Amino acid sequence: MKTTKLMVIAGLSVSLMGLSNLSSTTASAASVKTIQKVQTKAVLQKVSTHYNSKAKSLHISGLATQGNKVVVKYGTKKLATTNINAKHEFDTKVKFTGYKTISLYAVNKANKRVTPIVKLTANRYAAPTPTVEKSHRTSKAINYDLTTAKNKGTLVFYYQGKKFYSQKVKSTKTRISFTQDQLKGKKGNFTVRYFQTSKKASPAVKASIVKVGSVTQIFY
Repeated sequence: MKTTKLMVIAGLSVSLMGLSNLSSTTASAASVKTIQKVQTKAVLQKVSTHYNSKAKSLHISGLATQGNKVVVKYGTKKLATTNINAKHEFDTKVKFTGYKTISLYAVNKANKRVTPIVKLTANRYAAPTPTVEKSHRTSKAINYDLTTAKNKGTLVFYYQGKKFYSQKVKSTKTRISFTQDQLKGKKGNFTVRYFQTSKKASPAVKASIVKVGSVTQIFY
């Protein structure tokens, strides 16, 4: 009878060991699935832009967790296709006119998109558009009150396509004045653009050359 009891206990021990191994194997399998899920997530990340005003080109760089190449589009037009290196890095320089949205995505060897699309709006690669809040002309001068989204940059006035005046901004609100002598022979309007380091110049806005005694103002 003692021998029989020992055999039953031994069998139970073996069964418990088997269940323990099964539980461990199941847990390991679950862990592997979790790790694989994280590793297969395909994205473009750390995307940065730098505009070279002399070369009139935009440098775009970043990381791609998957893919062989990154496609760059400006609106619907393809600007470039650049390789992804062994460190998952990519970079390219593109030229374009205007302020449309730039789209980026990675593709595999079969040119099939494997990452979500990253969109770079003009706010990302260009300086913010200034606003001419008020134009006021007296018998002595014309005053322009302008606002800018950020206070680190330079406002540049152009007349008939030629640079007329520039001023660095010290706050989000700036007043610029021109004397009657400076305005001699000028009519119509100035165009104004805002410049910031590493950014494309903002779209141009008009600053009307109003008549003496006239005031134009934006009301919100």
